[in-house]
Amino acid sequence: MANDTNALREQKEHIYQQLQELSKQIGAAIRELKERRNQRNELTKLAQEQKQVRKDLSKVIKDKIVQVKELRAKRGDKPKIESKESPGKLKMEIQKLEHKLETSAMDFTAEQKLTKIIKEKKVLLAKIGGDTDMDRHIRAMSKEIDKLKRESDVAHEKVTVAAKESQQHHEVILDLSKKIEAWKKEEMQLQEQYTKLKEEINAKADSLPQKKPRKAAAAPQNSAADEAVLKEKVAEVEQKVKEKKKLTTEDLLAFQAKK
Repeated sequence: MANDTNALREQKEHIYQQLQELSKQIGAAIRELKERRNQRNELTKLAQEQKQVRKDLSKVIKDKIVQVKELRAKRGDKPKIESKESPGKLKMEIQKLEHKLETSAMDFTAEQKLTKIIKEKKVLLAKIGGDTDMDRHIRAMSKEIDKLKRESDVAHEKVTVAAKESQQHHEVILDLSKKIEAWKKEEMQLQEQYTKLKEEINAKADSLPQKKPRKAAAAPQNSAADEAVLKEKVAEVEQKVKEKKKLTTEDLLAFQAKK
């Protein structure tokens, strides 16, 4: 019977250790799940915000493209002119020639010739480079559109990265949820086994015969000689009391023992 009970207790202890380890696993998994859920939600929020940024930028870009098209329609198409000179280079040449015209001492014929060259270069600049207010406005808007497109590309990249990381966290969350569910089922089964073993051990303990309590040892009886000595001592104490003599501690103890 004792061996059976010990075996049951060993089984109970083994299951208890399993329950402790399983509880640690479940707790760690739940903590990781909560942390990953928070990270996933933050990334999802970021992706949604950047999607809105991209959407707003897309609308602004479309509006500006429409405006540029309208301005170009008003300006009309420019004739295609083959020229090896860039607008920037032409502007510098015109500035140099104008400076020479203003500061150099030249005869009338040379001055007219230089003035004609400057006018021709300005006409060419207007044709190939766009030197009117409308052209400058169109170029400025085109640069702004390019800048907005770059910002939209950045927002798109952020959406892509955030969405990818969010999905990775989501997949881990699903896997952790399955593991936690399986572990909790296992924990419940082990708890049932533990309870059953505990009840079985208690039942075996109740069925064992109860030991009778030992009787208290009888107080020793004084012998006749002791009684005589005690009686004599008490008589002496009583005599001292009558004679009003001082009693010793031994006298008091003897007198109390007699009572």
